[in-house]
Amino acid sequence: MNKIRKINNIVSTILLILCFIYLIITLGPRLLGYEVNVVLSNSMEPVYSTGELLLVKADEIKVNDIISFKGSGVSGNVITHRVIKIDQEKQVFITKGDANSSQDSNPVAFSRLNGIVKINIPYIGYIYGMIQSMIAKIILAGLVLIYIIVNLVTKKKLNSNVSEEEAK
Repeated sequence: MNKIRKINNIVSTILLILCFIYLIITLGPRLLGYEVNVVLSNSMEPVYSTGELLLVKADEIKVNDIISFKGSGVSGNVITHRVIKIDQEKQVFITKGDANSSQDSNPVAFSRLNGIVKINIPYIGYIYGMIQSMIAKIILAGLVLIYIIVNLVTKKKLNSNVSEEEAK
């Protein structure tokens, strides 16, 4: 019985830690006012590499700032490029990826702006992307559900063993 309780304690601690890490990574930055983006291409090399996690916050934009914005396509991908010009009259930013030879073909309307990159964390974007996937959410929920079921069955079994011992 003690062995089962030890295993139960270890498993519950691991699950609690996994849930805590998940919440910190997914909700923590948002609670601090940041939007989370992941670098998906090498267009900003050498400043930002594929797989970096970017924390973005609204701020006053100046030429040379690196901003994240919603792409103009249907996919809604977030793009992170450097501002090379601001057209106040048309309310757009002209942007360019540092690794690209020319400026972006579509100006970025002020309304598509997510903010300025404030913090970048190398490689964590890969982990964030995996954690945000539906599969990861299903696996985590499944593990918690399995834990609850096993815990209920184990408690029931332990209680019946205690009752049998008391009857003797």
